[in-house]
Amino acid sequence: MIHRNSLVTGLGCFLIALTTSAGSNPARFGQHGNRPVTEARIEKAFAGIVFFSGRVNSVGPFGFLLDTGGAGCLIDKAVATRLGLKTERAQATTAGSDELEVGLIQSATIQIGEIRFQGQLIASPLSHLEPIFGRPLGGILGGDFLRRYVVELDFEKNVMRVYEPTGFRYEGRALAMPLTLIQNLPFVDLHVSLPNGRSIKGSFLIDSGGNMVVHVFKAIAERDNLANGLETLEETGHGIGGTTRRVAVRGSALALGSFQFARPVVVFTGDTAVLRANPASSGLIGMEVLRRFKVTFDYSRSRIYLEPNRAFAEPFVYDASGLRLRAARPAFSPPYVASVMASSPAEQAGLKPDDVLLEIDGRSTSGVNLEVIRETLQKPGKQHSLTLSRGQKTIKTTLRTRELLN
Repeated sequence: MIHRNSLVTGLGCFLIALTTSAGSNPARFGQHGNRPVTEARIEKAFAGIVFFSGRVNSVGPFGFLLDTGGAGCLIDKAVATRLGLKTERAQATTAGSDELEVGLIQSATIQIGEIRFQGQLIASPLSHLEPIFGRPLGGILGGDFLRRYVVELDFEKNVMRVYEPTGFRYEGRALAMPLTLIQNLPFVDLHVSLPNGRSIKGSFLIDSGGNMVVHVFKAIAERDNLANGLETLEETGHGIGGTTRRVAVRGSALALGSFQFARPVVVFTGDTAVLRANPASSGLIGMEVLRRFKVTFDYSRSRIYLEPNRAFAEPFVYDASGLRLRAARPAFSPPYVASVMASSPAEQAGLKPDDVLLEIDGRSTSGVNLEVIRETLQKPGKQHSLTLSRGQKTIKTTLRTRELLN
């Protein structure tokens, strides 16, 4: 799943159970214990959503995304066709869609670094997500990958380390929290407090494919009147199942085990796919929280290990520009404006949909990663000179960033 105010909100909770093909024994390489069987360099979108390279049936590399919010593993439908993979019709449940028709591939081999594993794949169109991330997306690895290995995300070194579960023992100064695993989906207990004195305690899905802080299901928010008296902002999310609408508020505190965070962004969402897997769930927690740790997922022991990193104390910024940028194939550069939030700094600066962003502060955006540009415009209290292309015109303007959710 994926999110932030018309950025991305949920790749979707795929509830087709994926199992290893009968009779197959995954080929694995490397040593047991706490020496990783492989390491993969990671790139990030929206500060914490993890991308890495992999191969399918020895072909590639393709860009993969790690999504704990999905029970299985996906491949882009066009990539599956190009590889000649045979698909069967199937149905999946995702955020933003009750049922999504997909192709089921009974057996394929995925290679990440030095590890290979064989299993089923879901074939679904993913190309519409590429402009949001500003990078190619060939597949998504979810619970079927994570249940086989111990996976560590080191955001300071931009490395994903993969270990064999057998003999693994965590060695570090981390909080070990219990996970509840349901259909290959990990749930953890949270406590969210709001400025109006209301709060919610419950089981939340860990969604590494989402850049949200916390989502609370709309039914719970309405039942407990959680938004009473709070400033709210409407937002749009995008995922495999389409677009969804929700409301964001500023919380007062978030407790994750013994860790405490001030002023989290809390979103009340109408997405219901997760509830089909776990009716007792209260919502989702995303990478805007988890990127503040070195995170280790150990499904074999139903544990997640959280070791704070240098980003731990950073404030939660909802949005500082109101500018929704996209970058499309083939070069994914320069970025263009997909939409502009009403009454935002971007609207006040006169930006419009389809404007192409050519320069920021006199520096060309050509060849610059979309994530770098987003991070530049995500800092409140800054002033940026922008050069834009609008049709046949070149326009210069000034953007003054500010936090949009007080």
